[in-house]
Amino acid sequence: MRLIPKKNITIVLPFPAQEVKHRLHNATLPLGHQPLPGYEQHFTFNGTVQHYNFRISKIMRSPQDFAPIIEGNIEPCQHGALVFATFHLFKSTSLMFYFGMAVCLTLLYLFLFLLTNWVYVGLTLLAMGLHICVMHLSFKKQVKIGRKALEDVLFSNNKEQQRL
Repeated sequence: MRLIPKKNITIVLPFPAQEVKHRLHNATLPLGHQPLPGYEQHFTFNGTVQHYNFRISKIMRSPQDFAPIIEGNIEPCQHGALVFATFHLFKSTSLMFYFGMAVCLTLLYLFLFLLTNWVYVGLTLLAMGLHICVMHLSFKKQVKIGRKALEDVLFSNNKEQQRL
């Protein structure tokens, strides 16, 4: 198990790579842009889709600390296209995790070597374990939501969403 979670997926699609890129591009709001009033629901992701590479994140209506960023590429194959995607945490979330771990390790050192209080050592180890478990479980939940959104966009037959 990795300390910082990461998930790789591969999606096989029966469409040409250009069509996959087009579907993903149409569902992605470019960074720094605001949608026109009434068009907010037309975008599932925000980020960039350039050439056959993408770096996107699901648009959230409420804050989600462990929402993943999705980076990937689209490759043509004989009968369609392959989408390789990697879900990982934003840099700021990783930094906050490392900060929390540094605080826990500092407390562990303090309680283990300077104060020699075994109850506090146990509580600190429990806090570290909870910190890691909460992060992994929350990330797993957000990956599931992000993967479903990505698959919904890629497998959609909605012609209104697809502009030429």
